[in-house]
Amino acid sequence: MSAVSTSRGAGLMIPPANPRQGLMRHPDSRSIAYQLLHVARLHRARTAMLLHEVGLFPGQEQALEALRARDAMSMSELAQILRVRPPTVSKTVARLSAAGLIERRGPDGDGRVVRVGLTMAGQEKAEALAQVGAGIEEDVTALLDDRERKRLRKLLKRVERSLRGAIGAPPMETELVVVGRPVRPDGSEDRSLPR
Repeated sequence: MSAVSTSRGAGLMIPPANPRQGLMRHPDSRSIAYQLLHVARLHRARTAMLLHEVGLFPGQEQALEALRARDAMSMSELAQILRVRPPTVSKTVARLSAAGLIERRGPDGDGRVVRVGLTMAGQEKAEALAQVGAGIEEDVTALLDDRERKRLRKLLKRVERSLRGAIGAPPMETELVVVGRPVRPDGSEDRSLPR
């Protein structure tokens, strides 16, 4: 295989023109788990490429999308929505703030709480993310017809439920947030996730 640089991506591995030359395959390449992992990596790479075109890095889009849904929120609220620890969200906010996309706003009565919100440029960038999402969706489903897309969506939801069960996470359909923590199907707070 050779690495080439194209307008759609740099350093992509291109298989040989003659398939009889043979590609070395991973021993697990026929397993569903391997295919999911491989597709996830490709999805992440394509997403990074599209985000780069709008001047963002992976992960930053999630913060912008979360802030677009609300006027402003505290750093701990943002960390909770993104399901990351506060130091991680602080770094993301600092980078987006330096880029002029997020601003820190004065406290609402509590001097310890800093709220963050989108600037006008941040709102425009968040709106541009809709195009990125549409581009990813098109890339993912380009070779599927409508029926296959619907079937794949259903199958992936079943795989998600299976994996959530395997790690003891509540099903998404019943996951509610009360006082900043997800609620288990039995109604108790799920304290396994950080605040």
